[in-house]
Amino acid sequence: MLRAAGWAAPYVLMPYISLMVTCGLKPRTIMALSVDAGAQASTPLALSVLAQAVYLDNYIGGGSYFPKGGGQMLAAGFAEVIRSHGGIIRTNSEVEKILIEGGKVTGVRLEHGEIIKATTVVSDADIIRTYTDLVGLEHLSRTMQARVKTWRMSHPLINGYFGIEQDISATPNSNYFAIPNWDDARSLFALARMSRSVVHGRGHTDGAAWARQFAARQPMFLQSSTRRDPTNVHSAPAGNAAIEVQTIAPYDPKIWGFDGYDVASGEYRKDKAYREIKKIVIDGMLDRIEQVYPGASSKVKWSELASPASQQRFVGNTGGAPFGLEGTPDQAGPLRPGTRTSIDGLFLVGTDTAWGPGTEGAMISGVHAAAAILGRDLPGEIHAGAVIADRTRLTTWDPDFDPLNACRGFGTAAPAPDEVLLRCTGSPHGASDPSSVGCVGGLPSRRGRR
Repeated sequence: MLRAAGWAAPYVLMPYISLMVTCGLKPRTIMALSVDAGAQASTPLALSVLAQAVYLDNYIGGGSYFPKGGGQMLAAGFAEVIRSHGGIIRTNSEVEKILIEGGKVTGVRLEHGEIIKATTVVSDADIIRTYTDLVGLEHLSRTMQARVKTWRMSHPLINGYFGIEQDISATPNSNYFAIPNWDDARSLFALARMSRSVVHGRGHTDGAAWARQFAARQPMFLQSSTRRDPTNVHSAPAGNAAIEVQTIAPYDPKIWGFDGYDVASGEYRKDKAYREIKKIVIDGMLDRIEQVYPGASSKVKWSELASPASQQRFVGNTGGAPFGLEGTPDQAGPLRPGTRTSIDGLFLVGTDTAWGPGTEGAMISGVHAAAAILGRDLPGEIHAGAVIADRTRLTTWDPDFDPLNACRGFGTAAPAPDEVLLRCTGSPHGASDPSSVGCVGGLPSRRGRR
């Protein structure tokens, strides 16, 4: 890729905006080419050319895929492989501490005191939380402590979910980036002001006032799982559609109305200001839906918004940032952490690693972590066509298989001493046998409104 870039190669570790300005693009063109930076939870002012080039080469150069049956099918498939091969998934089992003695992992301690011994622990928790809360900075070298303190997280992603009583089967099967208007593309300075005010929330003390500006001006990403896979009977009833709207937003608790609350308790959800701000943002998302699917905004049967507080409460992401470290020039590609750590037996996976944000990056990081643990070239084996799992242990799914139901009810019970424990579905993990592998995820899943 670098060789093909020619004269543009030196821009690889510069902000994406710098390349577009050098090319002499007009502000409106820059805005149009910038909206998909939000798909990496960033902006062209911060996102590196390298990160954007990889993204465009992947999605436009090679094309993207959608799992038949929806994204939940991935979780259901992983869960079946784990359980059919002797693993145990424990939900609602929050890890309080990764235990370390003499620079080596010895296991994990759960929030209620249970200790699970393991010589290998894999953490897909937020990398800052992994090192500061679960490991403790005292177990790191001074150089590593300083590095952790310089890391910057990406923007929070907010997600709006809508059940629409409208048949969209005749619409193009596509993702959309909806730009409300071109008012902020009058000049580069106007684009920069829009980013500071709307995306970062700077200069706002009134949350509702910020939300109205956000709803009116912020470009947003839209997709419909119903349209992507019309055969998925679990997406929406016949003649209806499930539509998701996603965009980046500031984390600032004062702007959102949950400042002063213990986010883990969920009490902020009752706050009048918080609910008002959510309503304003949802109305803005409905405006974007109307741009793409005319008439749909008046046929909403159900809606919900996951705010930055939701991301923090349900998954434990620092600053509500589900895509991990921001893809800035100094945190892009090989400059991001790998899977190995300076602590013997501790491995990292997830969106903070060198393989980048999103589902694909997280999955690839898991393959590399497993390869490092086992001492095998798993990426090479897979590229050569190998199937790592024992197919004879897997079941055949019926056409009406419901992946969401398949992922429920794993429970919190401790495993037998000779069983391997994997906790990789939004809650922490470990292993009861000292020679087995543990896995630490995010916070335990919690039911209820966001």
